[in-house]
Amino acid sequence: METHSPMLDIQEQSGITVITVNQVDLFSQTVITEIMDELYSTIDNAPQLQIVIDLANIKAIGSIMLGSLNALRRTIKDKDGRMALTSLAPAVRESFDISNLSSLFQIYDNVEDAVTGITG
Repeated sequence: METHSPMLDIQEQSGITVITVNQVDLFSQTVITEIMDELYSTIDNAPQLQIVIDLANIKAIGSIMLGSLNALRRTIKDKDGRMALTSLAPAVRESFDISNLSSLFQIYDNVEDAVTGITG
């Protein structure tokens, strides 16, 4: 499975769905809604609920997107799936830390480590 859109690139690596967020403006409610719609559609169609979200293109993140990612994490967890985040810029990581969300997510330095870590 490989899908490309202006918002997301989706591919499969070792049976794990890897989603790269392409949109850098994660402060607009309209953009966030579009991204989350695509993410929920992806998890609904994923053969397994093992998801890695690559945030390498994101330099900053707002509270609405943080909350949306946490809701997605809970949805995946409730379906006995696993979700990891990767490639967080320092400002993005700080946002997760300040909001006390870092401990709720599996966070890795790069996609390869996340793919390996999520299967373990």
